[in-house]
Amino acid sequence: MSDSILKQIADLGRLPARDLQDRWRELYGCEPPAYHRRFLVKRLAYRLQELVHGGLPEATKQRMRDILREAGLNEDGLAPPKGPGRTRRCGEGGKPLRRRMSAMQPLETLMPSLGSSPRMRW
Repeated sequence: MSDSILKQIADLGRLPARDLQDRWRELYGCEPPAYHRRFLVKRLAYRLQELVHGGLPEATKQRMRDILREAGLNEDGLAPPKGPGRTRRCGEGGKPLRRRMSAMQPLETLMPSLGSSPRMRW
């Protein structure tokens, strides 16, 4: 990885939230999500690397979509929404990212919480 990309990634951690949001608009071409700072830094670092080195191969992306579809999840790894909701537009290359903002259930809520102990019932 080139020194300039490494420096840009390192600098992300020192930027104020407003600058991170501006950087998001510059790199993704849409409004940043309302997530916390750490999420923005990680996604921006990934995007910088993706622009320089290229993203995942199309075959890998298709395999990931197939796995999510088989699991009954959408492309964001979320359970399908129930009922009407708002959609927002954002994504790479101007491609609209369809996402219902209400009734979405993150994958993390379907999994046991970290540190929990499974109990077997016989």
